[in-house]
Amino acid sequence: MREAIVNSGSIRYVCEIADNATAGNVHTIYNVYELRKDSFLIPTPSGPAVINQNSILPIDAEDDVVTSLECFVNSIRFFYQMPDKGANYENLLDTCQNMLIANRASRSGITLTKDMPSPKKSGLIV
Repeated sequence: MREAIVNSGSIRYVCEIADNATAGNVHTIYNVYELRKDSFLIPTPSGPAVINQNSILPIDAEDDVVTSLECFVNSIRFFYQMPDKGANYENLLDTCQNMLIANRASRSGITLTKDMPSPKKSGLIV
């Protein structure tokens, strides 16, 4: 299994797929997230500017990520074939997963350790 960007023809997924998967066939993909490209139009003094930003969304992930999904694979880009080895998408995944954890903890009334104030350093004043 390798991490990849899979295009189903209408939806792009960040997922894990078998090493021998080929485009043009139906495959089972695992740990699936939807990859979206959002565009924002921002007014500037020199005219409007468009900012494109990738975002990752869980698919039906009320309790956990989707573990498997069968889809038609139109194209595959494996992380190991990318110039940055998929580091950009790994960061997006980490951010998405941390947000999901924080949201679930907040709904449950749990304080995460990173949200707690740092302890004051005590020192000896001379």
